[in-house]
Amino acid sequence: MSPFRSEHDAFQFLLLVIGVAIATAVAGILGNGWTAFATLVSVVASLVVGVRLGRRSAQNEPPERSTTPAGVPGLPLLVVAPVDLAGRALAREVVAEEGTRSVRAVLFAPQENLGESASQRAAELRALLGEFDVTAQVIAVSQADVEKAVAAELRDGRIDHVFVATHRQGHSEFSAEEDLVHAIDRASDTPVVAVAFASS
Repeated sequence: MSPFRSEHDAFQFLLLVIGVAIATAVAGILGNGWTAFATLVSVVASLVVGVRLGRRSAQNEPPERSTTPAGVPGLPLLVVAPVDLAGRALAREVVAEEGTRSVRAVLFAPQENLGESASQRAAELRALLGEFDVTAQVIAVSQADVEKAVAAELRDGRIDHVFVATHRQGHSEFSAEEDLVHAIDRASDTPVVAVAFASS
């Protein structure tokens, strides 16, 4: 399994390594071994500080949105979310999608976590959306079957757009959920919106 979240991240890392190597080589040619070593240490320290500050600021940000334009108004919205995020914050964000009156939701969890609690979360999400006059059909599936369930919902082409809820970056499931967002985006021409939520 790759330590990088995407090919883009791996390529950025490769460019950083090449940049550090070039800076160290130039410092060694223009100065001496100690100059090259000092350059290497300062560049690496700067990168470490930059990465840490970037992660810290990302944890304090509100829900992140990545979006493509919405599809046809009046069609149902397809919501895809981990079972543990199916609560009031998700319902509010879904209702904030302009023109949402009908929702089809696919909640997912590892097979061992499906059962009564997943059914309760599905019923809770249906009730929360109902408070906003949004009708909802909600199903819960295993994490292994979520792509099939989404493909089945998208097959007839009668979905406005797909709203995917993920945990925030740094959560143990974030990488797999980000892969799911990309898989859904590749599988259909239906626009996809991804929103990251703090765990409830």
